[in-house]
Amino acid sequence: MDKKQALSVLIKHTFLFSEEVKVKLLGKINTLSDGDIDKLGKFLALEKKQSIEENNKIISELDTLLQKLEN
Repeated sequence: MDKKQALSVLIKHTFLFSEEVKVKLLGKINTLSDGDIDKLGKFLALEKKQSIEENNKIISELDTLLQKLEN
């Protein structure tokens, strides 16, 4: 997968942009400079990483709560 394809996936899955903005960004990927692709890609990858980490924390807390409720 090249950088443009990876950026496309990150744009499609981000929570930061509306669907309208996502469509516009996806339409402009081929016109972005390598530097812009890198910057946006790093930013969206960080968002995804933080979302996963936060999700794992929430799941852990819910598991703890469920265990307490079962006792």
